[in-house]
Amino acid sequence: MTADRKLARTVAIVAILNLAWFGVEFGVANRIGSVSLFSDSIDFLEDASVNLLILIGMR
Repeated sequence: MTADRKLARTVAIVAILNLAWFGVEFGVANRIGSVSLFSDSIDFLEDASVNLLILIGMR
């Protein structure tokens, strides 16, 4: 596996983890009614989006 493929794989894993944590935090925020957690979950969604854009740019 080349260094570029390893980097792309790592970025993909980070994007998936960010998206998963967005889901967890969003769910908890809705359950307990926390605006602070909701806004933090949106930040994880933004991080996942940036990682996906990086992956697109790498290809």
